[in-house]
Amino acid sequence: MRLVVIGGGFVKHFDNFHINKRIVELVGKVNPKVLFIPTASNDDEGYIKEFKDTFEKQLSCQVEVLRCINENPNESQIIELFRSSDLMYLGGGNYVNMMKPWKKYKIDHKLEEALNSGTLIAGISAGAICWFKSGIRSNYEGEGYIESSGWQIINKIFCPHYNQRDRAEALHSILLNGNRTEDTIALEDDSALYFTDNTTELIGDPSKSWLLQVKENKLVKQKINA
Repeated sequence: MRLVVIGGGFVKHFDNFHINKRIVELVGKVNPKVLFIPTASNDDEGYIKEFKDTFEKQLSCQVEVLRCINENPNESQIIELFRSSDLMYLGGGNYVNMMKPWKKYKIDHKLEEALNSGTLIAGISAGAICWFKSGIRSNYEGEGYIESSGWQIINKIFCPHYNQRDRAEALHSILLNGNRTEDTIALEDDSALYFTDNTTELIGDPSKSWLLQVKENKLVKQKINA
């Protein structure tokens, strides 16, 4: 497994650029081929341009984009994009809107297969939640935040954008009211963790990555030292 999960932030901002620079280094190739999957943003073209400006012009990558909201890719096109990619980057946005077309096109299964085969995958916010047992996302049908299930590749709860006070408070409430036994990883914007089968690397500001646990009905919070 080679997986980078990012708490949030903008691709072109300095702190997040540092993370993306490290991700490209992890690929281990010159001019790597990157597949950007911006489904959670509804294939937003502004987001795609920002990604290309960063990864092509500044990080010397070759970028392909898999659009499955504004386009209707066939099976062979998706397979070829996956086969030829050195890095897959899953964008942020609406978690529910992301998961529906991924199931339709079987992208969820293809991503898991790619991870198991050793392809480096990075996901930010919604694109990171899917890999965990569950994650904290916005309640798109109302106010506040709720918990949604993921693929359980990492048997922990995940909270992106932990720097947002209302989101952090919602996470704390969910954990304490449920007396949860799972560890929770909470990442602020511009922070990331790189998981392999045996190691974890902290990328970005170490003061922005947190491990939360519920012990004796109390929330225990500590910085991640990886």
